[in-house]
Amino acid sequence: MAFAFRLMTSSDLAEVLDLWADSWSEAYPDIDFEARRGWFTEHLANWQKDGGDVWLQVQVGALAGLLCLNAKSGHLDQICVCSGQKGGGAADALMAHARAVSPSGLHLDVNADNARAIRFYQRHRFEKTGEGINPNSGRPKLLMRWQP
Repeated sequence: MAFAFRLMTSSDLAEVLDLWADSWSEAYPDIDFEARRGWFTEHLANWQKDGGDVWLQVQVGALAGLLCLNAKSGHLDQICVCSGQKGGGAADALMAHARAVSPSGLHLDVNADNARAIRFYQRHRFEKTGEGINPNSGRPKLLMRWQP
């Protein structure tokens, strides 16, 4: 399937928040992501202020995915895919876009109990480089890196 990518604008915020809350709620149904919309709104603003981009993945005019990436540092902060797009290549296309935008390498944090995400990153040749604690949830996290 073909996806187009464009940078987020302020008019996209409501749809981005919906996609983010829905995607994370699937991974962690015990956490109220609806209540964290304010946090994510602030996180996005700070992310962009600090030089990060928010890429939107679009297919046939509809939002399919979200990628928060700082191309200069290679820090990949978020990959979120709409429920209806899971298993259809959207996440792989987001990763390909991330690599194209930051070809010298990527690094990320992933919750250690998010087995689906870890398998995805391992399939894309990310390697574990360390461990830590997620400051927002208190959950253990893994540090991972991909080098071309």
